[in-house]
Amino acid sequence: MVKFKLHILMAEKGPGRPYKISEIARLTGLQPNTVSGIYNNRARRIDLDTIDTLCAVLSCQPGDLFDYLPGPPAD
Repeated sequence: MVKFKLHILMAEKGPGRPYKISEIARLTGLQPNTVSGIYNNRARRIDLDTIDTLCAVLSCQPGDLFDYLPGPPAD
């Protein structure tokens, strides 16, 4: 299963404190619901443009956004 790590990046890359979902939405131009879905690991899919935008704003690589854990996908 693939797990999102956006919550970790938001904590590490925030301005002296963790970024809030609303801040990432504002900085990226993404919908708050999109950011929240990724942050809370509820998103079922993510567009390449979304990955590109998050990487640009958080100065990270795509692999920094995900973890792969062997096993069946979570429901």
